[in-house]
Amino acid sequence: MDVKTAILNRRSIRKFEQRPIAPEKLTQLVDLARFHATGGNVQPLSYAIVSKDPLRQKVFDLLAWAAYLPDYTCTKEHQPAAYIVLLRDETKTKACMYDLGAASTTIMLAAEEMGLASCVLAAFDPKKMKPVLELEDHLHPDLVIALGYAAQESKAVPFEGNIKYYRDENGNFCVPKKRLSDVLVYTDVD
Repeated sequence: MDVKTAILNRRSIRKFEQRPIAPEKLTQLVDLARFHATGGNVQPLSYAIVSKDPLRQKVFDLLAWAAYLPDYTCTKEHQPAAYIVLLRDETKTKACMYDLGAASTTIMLAAEEMGLASCVLAAFDPKKMKPVLELEDHLHPDLVIALGYAAQESKAVPFEGNIKYYRDENGNFCVPKKRLSDVLVYTDVD
C-alpha cells in the first residue's frame, strides 16, 4: 500500500472484531513511531503496548468513545484488540502536541498498511490511566491509539457546514472532511 492510499483509507474505527493482533505487529508500530519528526530531536515520547486482559479491559473502561454521538457506546464485544499509549516524558517537555500528532499519525498509517484499523483517543483522565499502567512519575499518558481489525466502516463525506460525524442507516460512521478549496487559502502554484 502506498502512503497516499493509506492516508485516504484510514478513518477512525470504533467497532472491532474480536481477534488478536500478532505481537510483532504491535512492536513494529512502536519501532516505526520512534522515527517520527521531533522538534530539536528531543524525542519526548515513550510508549506502552496493552493487548492482554485484565489490563486491556481496564484501559477500555477509562476511554470515552464518539463524543458527538451521546447514544453511542463501544461494547465489550467490539472493543479493540490492543492499545498503544503515547507517554510524554515530563523531564524532557511539558507539552509536545507536535510530537504526539506526528507519532500517532505514523502509527495509524503503518497500522493501515498492516490491515489494522485504528482510533486515536484523548478522551480519558490521565490521572486514572497512570496507575493502571503503573507508570513512573515522569511519564504522562497523553494519547491512546486503539487498534484491531475493523468490524464497521467509516468513510469521509463532503463537509457541508457541520464537522460532527454521524452514523448512516447501516451504523457506519460518516466523517465530514473539508474540500481542498476550503482549506487552501494561498497558493502560487499554477
